Amino acid sequence: MILTANLTNGFTKPRLNNRHYMKFSKKIKNIRLLQGMTQEEFSCFLGIGYASIQKYESGIRKPSYAVLRIICKKLPEYALALVVDDISTKQIYIKQKEEKA
Repeated sequence: MILTANLTNGFTKPRLNNRHYMKFSKKIKNIRLLQGMTQEEFSCFLGIGYASIQKYESGIRKPSYAVLRIICKKLPEYALALVVDDISTKQIYIKQKEEKA
């Protein structure tokens, strides 16, 4: 665990070390690439604006609950990876490949 300083009041708060966790932006990009889609194709497939996909992948913005729900409905095989921090999309993809073989 890493302690980070909160400059506004001088207290520190615990924060998990993110080196083992895949960020949402990386997860959503991996899902798109595993589907073999461009950002534009992915946005059309999901029915979400192209600019929103760009912002999710760049980490500028995280999706709302409603958007997350759309993504999970369209791509249920990745739903768990999107909402659980310590599961990566690659782990889900590899497991699916093993189950199909």
